Amino acid sequence: MRTIERVMQRTVRLTHLLLGVAAVGCNPAGERAAVGVVEAIASLCGRDRLIVTSQAVGSDPDEFCDPETGNCPNLRSALTTASFCTSPKTILLPDGATYEVTEAVVAFRDLEDSHYGRAGLPVVRTNVTIEGNAALIRRANTATGPFRLLTVVDSGVLTLNRLLLEGGLEEEGPTIRNLGTLNLVDCVIQNTSIDGSNFGWSGAVYNEGNLNVSNTTFKRNRIAAVGNLGHAEFINSKFEEQGIFPASANTAGILTVLNDENATMRITSSTFRGNRSLYSTIRNYGQLWIDSSTFSGKSRPGTRSRIR
Repeated sequence: MRTIERVMQRTVRLTHLLLGVAAVGCNPAGERAAVGVVEAIASLCGRDRLIVTSQAVGSDPDEFCDPETGNCPNLRSALTTASFCTSPKTILLPDGATYEVTEAVVAFRDLEDSHYGRAGLPVVRTNVTIEGNAALIRRANTATGPFRLLTVVDSGVLTLNRLLLEGGLEEEGPTIRNLGTLNLVDCVIQNTSIDGSNFGWSGAVYNEGNLNVSNTTFKRNRIAAVGNLGHAEFINSKFEEQGIFPASANTAGILTVLNDENATMRITSSTFRGNRSLYSTIRNYGQLWIDSSTFSGKSRPGTRSRIR
């Protein structure tokens, strides 16, 4: 019931925007518009795929895809549409597209920034797969203020396939903060920084739920690649040149991977190469299993251990 109520509340808000009035009330035209919006959402949710047709990020958090074709004018509209659907949705991005995220957005205006932190794309709360086709999503050079790229809440399941993510800036998980389930397949997470002085402890991907990573590369992130407070599994993945820039000891990444207290992590057939984290390659306070993985390359002067 709560889910239905939330959907209807958002539908009413969207109707207000479409009509340009403060309330729909008993206005027959407003009621017809609200019914039209519900029908459009139902049509879109009946589709398996939503197709993004441009390299635009989008600026309107209440914009939807076209119910007639399933085509989406921008990336934000695709994620907004998918968040209304209870059935899994796949979002297709154009081959090799680049999305420059310039500012944070609050999805539907019913999630407080203070609770999840600011994100450049709408919050993922349903089951969504993004087929990246080697597309790049990054924080624009002209962006101002801290925000991460993506947030997955506890009800969300997000699968990213063949996607590059670059350059988030936020205190906890500047690339992705996950409280639900996050699957990374054939992805690259690179060139991420942090907002604040707690270098390294957060992780470009900050996991508080379930994280499954395969054939993915973490490279040249200024902070830890992953901060794990939940359960994380890595298969055939690479951690390269973490903490290698800037070179000064007081601002380099403290570690490459953090497995926190009560967290569990399994690393299989993965490689750690050329990481120059200040203290440890892996800092473990929970349960950690490593199988058929290699550690090579230079260690930063003063590094205490590769696994601690």
